[in-house]
Amino acid sequence: MDQRLRSVIIKFFKKYGRTIIIVLIIWIIILTINFFVGKIDTEIKVDTNYKPHEAVMENGEVPENLQDPIEELIGQFVENCNNKDYEAAFNLLSDDCKKNVYPDMELFKMYVDTIFNTKKIYNIQNFSNKDNRYIYTVNILNDILASGLNGEEDDDVYSEKYVVFEENGELKLSIREYIGRDELTYMYEDDEMKIRIESVDRNYDYISYNLRITNKSENYIVFADYSEDYEIALETSEGFKRMANDVLETIDVMDGETKEFNLKYTIFFDEDTKINDMLFDYVRIYKDKESYENGEKPIDDFGIKIMF
Repeated sequence: MDQRLRSVIIKFFKKYGRTIIIVLIIWIIILTINFFVGKIDTEIKVDTNYKPHEAVMENGEVPENLQDPIEELIGQFVENCNNKDYEAAFNLLSDDCKKNVYPDMELFKMYVDTIFNTKKIYNIQNFSNKDNRYIYTVNILNDILASGLNGEEDDDVYSEKYVVFEENGELKLSIREYIGRDELTYMYEDDEMKIRIESVDRNYDYISYNLRITNKSENYIVFADYSEDYEIALETSEGFKRMANDVLETIDVMDGETKEFNLKYTIFFDEDTKINDMLFDYVRIYKDKESYENGEKPIDDFGIKIMF
């Protein structure tokens, strides 16, 4: 070897030899670690608490044989709504939901066009189960793969409760948190009036009684004007429940008139609340409506209790 080249190599190793050795040691360590890591057979497990058919309210799981059919039903409904196949989506609804929530197809189309204004995706979570009604929280959100990011994804999540149950041998869907309607035959009648409680509509978080009241007299009758608490109340196992109507209309009937009223009360479907009766606590009879509006005292006032 040339003396000059030998001198250069010796000087180089004297100067950088320690650094080269350190780099070599680190490189050997890395190779060793990679070798042993590669020899470990690691099974990757995804730890998730997502159990879509286990009730949030801890009142039981959905039967295993219904879990896949329920997912398919909800998935088919969302797909039909995305495709604007109104009739196919409508046909998945229960009879009560069709009759009492969407008696007109145009109303249902408005619902679909409002919620599914763009292509949507969804996820589900069983919320509560009672009387073979399976209530799911359904979160509906934009499909960003179809529509792209617009910066408003977090604001575009719509959530409602779907109710699934068997009707005439097949699973049906009730939307907008509507459970269904029970027909009733409760009645009160005297010389002055006739009160019929004809049905009750059950939603997840409230119930609504449908009343038909006839004034048989020549006077003006006021049943509620929200001047007193519990004017028309439900007596329940949890105490008295006052009306929770969104619009505070006076419940009154002119002489010879028949009117229909809807009385709303906050009672959750999955509560074990027993309803004992409906109490009309402050019925007032006036000579005419003008007397009432002028603040005159009623001819008579009394209470009525209709037992359930």
